[in-house]
Amino acid sequence: MVQDRYCLPDFDHFSYKIALRPPAVKLVAWCKLEETERRLAMYKWAEGKNEPGNPRNRVLLNDAVSAFLLTFETTIQFIKNQVPRTRGGRTFDDWLKTLPENDALLRGLRTLRHFEAHVEPKPLPRVVNLKFEVNMSGGDTRTETTAHWVLQELKPGDLTKVTRPLKKVDLPGWNTTVALMDAPTIFEKGLENLEKILQKTEKEI
Repeated sequence: MVQDRYCLPDFDHFSYKIALRPPAVKLVAWCKLEETERRLAMYKWAEGKNEPGNPRNRVLLNDAVSAFLLTFETTIQFIKNQVPRTRGGRTFDDWLKTLPENDALLRGLRTLRHFEAHVEPKPLPRVVNLKFEVNMSGGDTRTETTAHWVLQELKPGDLTKVTRPLKKVDLPGWNTTVALMDAPTIFEKGLENLEKILQKTEKEI
């Protein structure tokens, strides 16, 4: 049965699709990765309660964003605490920088978390309206509008406000991402990258 986006997910019997533990895991961060996926489901549910054209539970939506970003970053900190250095002797942070999964999207999510925790509520989603034309019978066209929730773009001045930001060179990539993808898609792709990082870290301990 497909889960109705308007129905609260059954978190007591949650079915994970991304946070899938391999056999005999060593990292305790898997529990936080699972929590991050649950909070993604919570965000999607909250978004379903906030139609972009007429949001009525905006505070709930913003809280769901903050909760997702919190557990996303906490997952990384759990890994770093357990694996301060990899088998090759590199610090976890230095090793993380070499991974393709540590892309502008993942670093952008971490930057939003740092804003939320230390500076200002930057991750608040905003509404974007898209207009497109639909071809009708007889050769006529009709213009329709759709709206969806997206994350905030970042500016060069923002990078001076946090201690672990994206690099300035990454800004075009992040801003293009938020222009092309809605918030839940970015969250899901970030979660997929984070799962791959846990898989690779398992081999480093």
